[in-house]
Amino acid sequence: MKFYLIIFLCFPLMIFSQDQKRLALVIGNSNYDESPLNNPVKDALLIAKTLKELNFYVILDTNLASKSDFEKKVIEFGDKRADYDVGFIYYAGHGIQVGSENYLLPTKSTFKKETDVRMKALNVNDIMMYLTGDLDQINILILDACRDNPFERNWKKTRSSSGSGLARITPPAGSMIAFSTDAGMTAHDGEGENSIYCKSLSENLLKPNVEINQVFKNVRADVLKKTQFYQSPVENSKLTGDEFYLKFTPGHNSSSWLKKERKIIFNSDEDLFSMFYNVENLFDTIDDPNTSDEDFLPTSGKLWNTYRYSYKLKQLAKVFGTIKKNKNNNKLPNIIGLCEVENKDVIVDLLKDTVFNNHNYSILHQNSSDPRGIDCALLFDNKFELLKNDFIKINNPNVDRPTRDIVYAKLKYNNYILNVFVNHWPSRWGGQEVSNPKRVFVANVLKDYIKKNIPESEYTIIMGDFNDYPANESLDKVLVKDNLFNLMQTDIISGIGSYSYRGTWNWLDQIILSNNFINDDLRVQSGGSFIYNFTSEDDNIGENYIYFKKSNDEVKPSRTFGGDNWYGGFSDHLPVYSRFGFICR
Repeated sequence: MKFYLIIFLCFPLMIFSQDQKRLALVIGNSNYDESPLNNPVKDALLIAKTLKELNFYVILDTNLASKSDFEKKVIEFGDKRADYDVGFIYYAGHGIQVGSENYLLPTKSTFKKETDVRMKALNVNDIMMYLTGDLDQINILILDACRDNPFERNWKKTRSSSGSGLARITPPAGSMIAFSTDAGMTAHDGEGENSIYCKSLSENLLKPNVEINQVFKNVRADVLKKTQFYQSPVENSKLTGDEFYLKFTPGHNSSSWLKKERKIIFNSDEDLFSMFYNVENLFDTIDDPNTSDEDFLPTSGKLWNTYRYSYKLKQLAKVFGTIKKNKNNNKLPNIIGLCEVENKDVIVDLLKDTVFNNHNYSILHQNSSDPRGIDCALLFDNKFELLKNDFIKINNPNVDRPTRDIVYAKLKYNNYILNVFVNHWPSRWGGQEVSNPKRVFVANVLKDYIKKNIPESEYTIIMGDFNDYPANESLDKVLVKDNLFNLMQTDIISGIGSYSYRGTWNWLDQIILSNNFINDDLRVQSGGSFIYNFTSEDDNIGENYIYFKKSNDEVKPSRTFGGDNWYGGFSDHLPVYSRFGFICR
């Protein structure tokens, strides 16, 4: 069972008082004639009980059979809303998107075509009109609705019936959108009385002195752990104003409570999004006499001709399009790190795709000493001013084969300084034990460079294909020390890895951050990679395409070549990303 959760929170510039009056409407629909659901009624009962403990006056109903039953309850809530400071609506059951609008489905109506939904189901907009209160009111709407909807499977597909569940809603300022699982994943319905997400939400709402943003971070960590990192709740937030607490203990002395001047703004135009992608042998078709690129020429065994090169660019652009749509609110990344690019020309060719229309990227690239001529590159948009850049040479006297430079840029955004490093460390050729000293050497070079050149007051982003996992020596024992942490070892990551080796997933591609991304005004908010939707062959979110599924149901990234066999895929690595939000004081 898939869940799509949407929450709207309109915050005044004040800290919430428990003296305010609270009103809630809670609905759970389970006994559908077609595809009944196990937990929505039980989930609704649990949320109702939770809200009563939080001093809400709760209007509760279950298994609403018709649209008119829905309307009666919504009107009952609406008639009372003006007398309350806080409004809260929770719905669990089937929901569906028709056109660009979302509908909640009653249990005893039939939906053989889209027009049946428009006529017989409740439009979410009919609820929203009761949640437009005064500036001193708080409104919360939760739609805990099954995305794997059975009704539309038999419909004739049209432009308005996408099969992708509920329509996404971009949060306005002062609001949050939360999802009980990340794009492309299925939310666990739970083997007990309640879904895993609902149970965790209930428990965390009741914890005292926890600000609402932290509530959802705690839920995410809890669900990730209980589902063995399969289900990763996420949120889009544009919350403004001061801290909001549902349960606050008088006399509590948390530092966040005392900082009344804080305003939290996430997913606004001021947010930043960075990503890294090993694009796997992005060569042009022209022979470079200074490198060993003979495997990627029209006359090679790979038959690397103009058609295959253009197809590769189109495939990579599709990945960036998905990043843009699914991970960054339909905006291009602000910072892009790449590796395995032959030259600057191939990057320019990639950026010609319509996915990058009207881009304003600057490109940092330099041919390194790598014998094959595949290097790292950094792209950044015009939000940034370039203060300094460097190409850090790796001069290891103990190896015969040189490796790629580390691309470095010092970028300024408003009053913030970001130091960005793009890496592609030596491969594991010959085995981990033999090749490990090469990567330890690079880790020490980078560590020393940072120590000598980067003040701890500035922000640092280290991204790349490290050819080591987070727990390996080069990262865990050498680089990620003191002022740094590995984002891939935190509980805000979605996904199971960026690379699959013999069926085992892990993170070769990683993003490492300075600690001020936790403590200062610019905060890391989320990160991870693509997620395979094992439960839906339809791939409703649209990320399964980047994987190759073997006959034993094992999945791995869909690559371009296997030897000289052209598979026409994307890369043998998945992209990784990180999102940052500002706390403006």
